[in-house]
Amino acid sequence: MIEKFSNDVCEKLKSYVYRLVDPRTNQTFYVGKGNRVFDHVKCAVKFECNENEDSEKYAQIREIQKAGLDVIHTIHRYGAERNLLAKKHQKKLKVCF
Repeated sequence: MIEKFSNDVCEKLKSYVYRLVDPRTNQTFYVGKGNRVFDHVKCAVKFECNENEDSEKYAQIREIQKAGLDVIHTIHRYGAERNLLAKKHQKKLKVCF
């Protein structure tokens, strides 16, 4: 499993909108923006008991891993300034939920 993008890939992607997908259902369970697509899985493993607003996301990641599977990371859009990307695709991303 990929844990981070290479520096070359990061330069080309710049900021991006990404989705985390549950491989058991093929359903998107989280949409984010920036350049931290892989950080969520790392945090879920690192903090077993996380009581903040992300606890459902981390719990789902841990359940996927307990099933012997990996979270699917999908880059939805890339190459634009972070704020522009978020505004441009905000409505489209809401459709995922």
